[in-house]
Amino acid sequence: MAHDAEPIARPTVAADIAALRVTLVGYGEVGRIFGAALAAAGVALAETFPGLDWERQATWFWRRVVQHGRRRAEEMREAAATAEGVGISSRMAAATAEVQAWVAALRADGAFDAAAADADWRDLADRIGREPDDAKA
Repeated sequence: MAHDAEPIARPTVAADIAALRVTLVGYGEVGRIFGAALAAAGVALAETFPGLDWERQATWFWRRVVQHGRRRAEEMREAAATAEGVGISSRMAAATAEVQAWVAALRADGAFDAAAADADWRDLADRIGREPDDAKA
């Protein structure tokens, strides 16, 4: 049974983590507040997971969600349906699908069009909530 779940589990976990990071640090100026908490937590995380650059990870996750949000949302909806089909709660998968779809919609509306190719997570987060024309300014 575990072997059958592996193809869904791997992308599900990656998408869950990415969506969680986007949710926690993704509301523009509010993201800066969470950024400070992330920095403080990063100290503990760095001790727990030495060698991981949490700032770099946050940027990488953000870029991946912006780039692949629509596909990942679809995958997470499938994962949620699969979980429900075998009697497992799908709350995390469903919530992840919602966040992924939200960022995909923002991208489709042009929220990230003016972002530099090397934009960090803060720049991407600051573009949320702006009108597409404002994001290009």
